[in-house]
Amino acid sequence: MKPLTHLIAIILMWLVSVLSFAEAPDALTQQQQIDHLTYKFSAGKYSKEGADSCLTCHGKNKRLDATAIFAGAHGSLVDPNAPMQSLQCETCHGPQGKHPKKVTIAGDKYPDPMLTFSSISPLSSDQKDGVCLACHNDQHRKGWEYSIHQSSEIACVDCHQIHTGKDPMLVKDSLNKACTNCHNDIEKDLHKRSHHPLREGTQQCIDCHTPHSSENPASLTRFTLNDACFDCHAEKRGPFLWEHQPVTEDCSLCHAAHGANNSALLEQRLPQLCQNCHSSAHSGGAITGPNTSYVGGKSCLNCHSLIHGSNHPSGKTLLR
Repeated sequence: MKPLTHLIAIILMWLVSVLSFAEAPDALTQQQQIDHLTYKFSAGKYSKEGADSCLTCHGKNKRLDATAIFAGAHGSLVDPNAPMQSLQCETCHGPQGKHPKKVTIAGDKYPDPMLTFSSISPLSSDQKDGVCLACHNDQHRKGWEYSIHQSSEIACVDCHQIHTGKDPMLVKDSLNKACTNCHNDIEKDLHKRSHHPLREGTQQCIDCHTPHSSENPASLTRFTLNDACFDCHAEKRGPFLWEHQPVTEDCSLCHAAHGANNSALLEQRLPQLCQNCHSSAHSGGAITGPNTSYVGGKSCLNCHSLIHGSNHPSGKTLLR
């Protein structure tokens, strides 16, 4: 019985050690981090050495190298509006306090936290954005609180990169890729047979959409979709003596904005697209017969070539 008793005692001691270890947290909870960061801001214990103290751990070739920021606008040493001309790293990351040394929080010792913006940051998207908007509060971002990105809890840092010389969102050749990282359905459309030239890089998402402060449908730069289309397709604007109602109402009734497998970004092939509205046109089967000229080439457009509108006195049927 003694060996068995000894074994039970060992098991009990092991359970006590495991439970004790589980009770002692190895990291702060999200709320504890927020509470302590709030306290640090109220205390305002900023470093006297500024960025020099940060570069001890975050210097060049260090494991946590952050020196790439000096290649961009935020790390500028000559721009008076850059964070480096103010509190330097602490402008965005908050007062250093005792970081990276440990401090006593809730009776235990933890590394003194700083404001961070990664995916594991305790900050909410609004809290992260508040840091950015403290400086970036110009006209283009004043409506951020009402934007679709903000309501979807997408933070500035989810799109923008700060510790780099070239933020992908500010580089023409990489902006579209940055957008389609989330908008995967749009990226698929850009690979269809007919598409706007975003994939080729001659057009950018922000030519039509504004990510920061649009109250328009689909965050468009213009009040309506048609107005956005007319920025490039001005010849379709009119006014026309004879108008085609779908054109004046909404371009997307016939066209897919980002891409389609039909010519001219059409939602359907012709003549099927036209027959969605003109189901009785050329009754008697002439338009769908196997040997009729109506189904050759452009179908209805063989005759009704001015489909977007006509200014000809006899152009009621958009033939001229």
